[in-house]
Amino acid sequence: VIIDEGSMMNIPTLLALAKNVKKRIIVCGDFMQLGPISMSQSQSARKWLHSDLFNLIGLGPGKLPCRKSLAMLTTQRRMALDIAELVNQSFYNGSLQTAANIHHYRYKDLLHPGHIEFIEMGSEENYKSEFSKAKSRYNKFNRIEVLNLLEKIFKEHQNAAVGIITPYAQQVADYKLELESHEWDQVKVGTIHSFQGSECDIIIWDMVDTLNDSIGKLYKGETGERLVNVAISRTVSKLFVVGNHRVFHEAQGRDSVTGRLKKVVSLCWALAKGV
Repeated sequence: VIIDEGSMMNIPTLLALAKNVKKRIIVCGDFMQLGPISMSQSQSARKWLHSDLFNLIGLGPGKLPCRKSLAMLTTQRRMALDIAELVNQSFYNGSLQTAANIHHYRYKDLLHPGHIEFIEMGSEENYKSEFSKAKSRYNKFNRIEVLNLLEKIFKEHQNAAVGIITPYAQQVADYKLELESHEWDQVKVGTIHSFQGSECDIIIWDMVDTLNDSIGKLYKGETGERLVNVAISRTVSKLFVVGNHRVFHEAQGRDSVTGRLKKVVSLCWALAKGV
């Protein structure tokens, strides 16, 4: 049995599969990408349904158990080097190597020089997100900024494959409604979960959260690390981040955001600004 995207398989399912395997199970996946999804929040669910095989063997950022059965692939080809280093230094202890690819440079200087652009949104009192009836967060200010950005992108490159990623389902739904009035078939919009395993020439990560909000639970703890890692690492050539780089350092709930997540956003902002 070969299991791909192994981080998304919970342990009971893996054990059920293993029962009928006579020779070998091969699990492929990234220990810093999204884990299994479970609606239940009970203690037993958190222990077994929210955990993957990598958790079970103690694999994580800075932790590589010495096991004969464990091998880490260290060469990545998707992302341009500058983008890869954002996650490499924060989540993989600098162990990733980047193989040169001509596609990395296709949109490097789109709008502004460099592979990374941070569109800094304000800290004014009225700049804040709202909630739908289903309690999903959305941000109309970021959405307007992203739509303007798309206009600029397609003015220069009509055929660019663009992905808009955000953690919140309501923000995704609002984007899809807005895009119905445009002929931008090459734009893919989705939650970060829906993008795992995908890639685009250009990725726009809409943070949604603001300095005037309490930070959403999706950004907290190890879940937040994995979400941001996936969001950034879907990019081939150009990454746009739309939000405020101080959110995870200053907004209410910041103590529940890990140091690694704060570091990767700060690095992203610094690289974009040439600091």
